[in-house]
Amino acid sequence: MSHFIDATALPLRGYPGQLISDQRAQLIAERVATLDVAMTSGPEPLNYAEACEKFIDEVTRMGFWDRLVDLFQGGSQKRETLKAVARCHVATYPFGRRYLHNKGDYPVKVGNQSLHLLQRFTPAARASLLGPSPDRPPVVSGLSTIVVGIPGTPLRMPLLAQCFSAADGALSEYETDQLMEIESENGLTIRETMARKDSAVQEEQRPYVAVQDVLLGEAYFRGGCRDEAATAFYRAMAHYAKGRQYGAALRCLHLARGCQPSGKDSHLIAAPVVDAARACDLTGQYAISGALYEGVADIYAKAGRGAMADEYSARADERLGRLGLRAEDVADVADDSAVATALEAVIRRNRDALSSTGLSAGVHTVFMDDMCDSISATEFDAGEGERWCLMLRAARDGKRNYEIITETTAKQLEARGMHPLRRDPLVNGDIVRSAAALELLVSCESP
Repeated sequence: MSHFIDATALPLRGYPGQLISDQRAQLIAERVATLDVAMTSGPEPLNYAEACEKFIDEVTRMGFWDRLVDLFQGGSQKRETLKAVARCHVATYPFGRRYLHNKGDYPVKVGNQSLHLLQRFTPAARASLLGPSPDRPPVVSGLSTIVVGIPGTPLRMPLLAQCFSAADGALSEYETDQLMEIESENGLTIRETMARKDSAVQEEQRPYVAVQDVLLGEAYFRGGCRDEAATAFYRAMAHYAKGRQYGAALRCLHLARGCQPSGKDSHLIAAPVVDAARACDLTGQYAISGALYEGVADIYAKAGRGAMADEYSARADERLGRLGLRAEDVADVADDSAVATALEAVIRRNRDALSSTGLSAGVHTVFMDDMCDSISATEFDAGEGERWCLMLRAARDGKRNYEIITETTAKQLEARGMHPLRRDPLVNGDIVRSAAALELLVSCESP
């Protein structure tokens, strides 16, 4: 027995009649409300994966006749659209993104589905979405992802990297500017909100945020989305640099440059690298900022912008010159070799003080008796290929004395778990490595 069902608009071209039945509309509204409760029930919602699966299954469910008609008359457009709508809505929740990432669907597949929906919005719906006063203003969620409402429905979708690409139907430069100037729920524009979110990230949160961007970059790279992968790696690099995890920042720079195709907008790519380099300048990490500025020079050189490449190459030379280094010394930024090279340069430059009274400033004094590792007897000048770090000798009356040892010695001490001088267990802070060691030495050098 057939009967008439009222319908509700779904403003997506390719969806049959751009209408959904009242029955499906009511089901979607109920499931959105249920998922909201499930995904906001605590810091880590219980059974969030089950809630996501149930939502996607029920929103995309179609009867036998419905599937048959869709297959032969619509080329399965209805089913594909419902799947895109359901997955995109789930991706607007932090734990929804985790669920989709664990299934291998986020960010590449969901990003393609968000672009699929954007391409199929009717002109009126797209104008409503990007207009100055949309019914539901966009919000900026975690990792600075812009989330918009699908007009006429309670559903939402994230605007992922593919929506800002050069693909047909992606947001144009004009539409992007228009979107960025829309006032969000907090009274600020989207552009202002995104800038504040980035600057509001606490230093201790930056490694977590950076890891999320690295995961995004790796997923995009596996999916062949090199532009999006590079963007994610550059964001991670900036967070690591601001969080003073310089070795990780350099590794991300290396990954990003490996993804970056020549001809991509050089200014947009270079901006986070320059930002990270300036952050390193402020803390006296000139080996790192020099390596980053050299990376910027390479970005502009690949884009054929010789004048800008020369400008940043000169900045790199100036920063590295402060440590007696050259660009060739930090050319390999796949790891923290730039830091190791700079550390050696500072030790060599201050050998007289290190081997006698110690290199001292404030509460810190660093020694290298006879210019060798006092535990392994490895000489500094003979330690070809060795990497150096600091070991806390003692801390008394607020003063902290360190000595320079090899990385090999440090690993042996950590394996034993005992401090060689105090004869008690090693604790966090007894061994100071990489950029932290360089920062401490440079601070003693320039009190």
